[in-house]
Amino acid sequence: MTDPHTYFVIPDVHAQLDVLDAALELVDLDDPGTRLIQLGDLVDRGPDSLACLARMRDLDTGPNGSRVTVLRGNHEEWFRLWLEAPEDSYTWLYADPMLQTVSSFLPDIDKQHLEKRLISVARNLDKIQVISTEVRDQVIEAHPWLPGYLDQMPFFYEHEHFIAVHAGLDEEAGEHALLGADPVAMIEKYPPSFGAHDVGKLIVAGHVWAQEIRPDERADPYLDEGHLYLDGGPERPDGQLNLCRFDASSRDWFYRAVTAGGITEERPVTRTDR
Repeated sequence: MTDPHTYFVIPDVHAQLDVLDAALELVDLDDPGTRLIQLGDLVDRGPDSLACLARMRDLDTGPNGSRVTVLRGNHEEWFRLWLEAPEDSYTWLYADPMLQTVSSFLPDIDKQHLEKRLISVARNLDKIQVISTEVRDQVIEAHPWLPGYLDQMPFFYEHEHFIAVHAGLDEEAGEHALLGADPVAMIEKYPPSFGAHDVGKLIVAGHVWAQEIRPDERADPYLDEGHLYLDGGPERPDGQLNLCRFDASSRDWFYRAVTAGGITEERPVTRTDR
């Protein structure tokens, strides 16, 4: 088996199928020297949650799946918890604006009717739980593969030179950050950490918009001594999907900005310390 020498990293997608597909067109998984890592948050905030999740599942379980890793983001975890216990995680339904995510899994659902039902029972927990369970049951009936696939999503990917994770690590644990680590930090850590740390490897993450942490407020990747943050907010009007490439030979990082309007030429990722 050929060891990968080129690593592509796709950060938060948030149900934007057009940019996900455009990025995937640039990743040649038929090349045995290529590995693909997706950092989670495929779902929510956009129209194509099911399609994005299914697209990556097909790659993850396909003939080149041994070189594809789809990490768990906080949005996958919240969705998984709702599927597992809708009576306890009913707030997930109320956090779905215009039921955009639900309707991607149930395109024939009457959103207006469901919205009215949820509003009418907003102060009756028992009725809320009934509705939540009804909708969950419909989603699983339509897509029975969902619970099993979400359950097996890993929290991180470790390489000789970097650790890929959705949000971040407990950096105070230093080189032991992956031993007995709290998975909640890996998918929900906020605010992000900056600068040097003792983990021993570059931490590659998404979760936080680059526009919020870069001094120039651009959507391009943020790189400092210990971190590479990639989430360009493709769901935002000013956003982009930052498709990153790591060259294992030179240990250099490169990226291309993918938007509905096109794809930039590949550029080196440069330091953008705060």
